Amino acid sequence: MKSTSDSPGGNPQRTLLAVAAIVIVALLGLNVYLWINKNRQATENEQLSGQLDETEKMRAQLEKDYVQALSDLEAMKGSNEELNGLIEQKEAELTRQKKQIEGLLRNKGDLTRARQQIAGLNTKIEQYLVEINQLRQQNEELKAENAQMGAQNQELSSNLESERQTNQNLSSSQRQLQGEKQELERTRETLARKVNAASVIKVDGIAVLGN
Repeated sequence: MKSTSDSPGGNPQRTLLAVAAIVIVALLGLNVYLWINKNRQATENEQLSGQLDETEKMRAQLEKDYVQALSDLEAMKGSNEELNGLIEQKEAELTRQKKQIEGLLRNKGDLTRARQQIAGLNTKIEQYLVEINQLRQQNEELKAENAQMGAQNQELSSNLESERQTNQNLSSSQRQLQGEKQELERTRETLARKVNAASVIKVDGIAVLGN
């Protein structure tokens, strides 16, 4: 006669152990899944946090570079309206490009492109500053040349006025000398007539005494 422990439904302990083993395996699998999922989420959170930090840093650096560029360009303005207009054009171009980069920074997937455009913006800022500074130097040189030419023209005008005054004085002296010459000529003619008249009177007197 067989023991009741060998019957299919007669070993509840074995069945319980099998169920427990299945539950333990399931729990272990669930724990492994939860651990992997947790690590993945932690990694994603770290990456997202890193992207957010980098985005904020890039945005702050962009704003700093932009404000500094505008300050440098404004400092280069002067009395030359044409140069001031060119500076304002450069400022408008920088503002337009800054807005484009800010749009890229709002889309976290375009950080690489945003980084490239920030580098391009900084290069463009340097080019603008060099260009404006060269134009300012050329403008200053032209102003200095104009001032020098103005001084030369003033000196030339002064010399011409002095020469004109000298010529007027010479003309006046020549007219005075001509008048004196004419007066001397008239005086000489008058004296000559008087001498001739005296000679005639003297000759006539001698002729009367001779008769």
